[in-house]
Amino acid sequence: MVTQADITAPEKVIKSSTSTIQRGVAKADGKLWMTAETLHFAPYNEDFGLGPYNIPLTDIAKVEKHSIPPLLPEGFKVTLMNDHTYQFIVANSETWIELVEKYRDALGVNVIE
Repeated sequence: MVTQADITAPEKVIKSSTSTIQRGVAKADGKLWMTAETLHFAPYNEDFGLGPYNIPLTDIAKVEKHSIPPLLPEGFKVTLMNDHTYQFIVANSETWIELVEKYRDALGVNVIE
């Protein structure tokens, strides 16, 4: 359950881990973290042009498990309200999905599926 204290501490890191972002055939390793209002990704090497990204949770229309074994063993995909997508390869993707949905819903986002 997301409490009012969680929402009023928007910069507190809720979860973080190493991750790989996948955009088409391009990939970049980096750090993925989430606050009460934003999903962040910072690549270890910014020269590839894949980040950093700061995705407001209120912009997220859908978050779902996304994997292509054996190439993409575990991950999740974020689809924004404007249909733009981000794919993250990360361990424990179910936990990430649950947290993004929980905090997005707590912000009062009306998601149309």
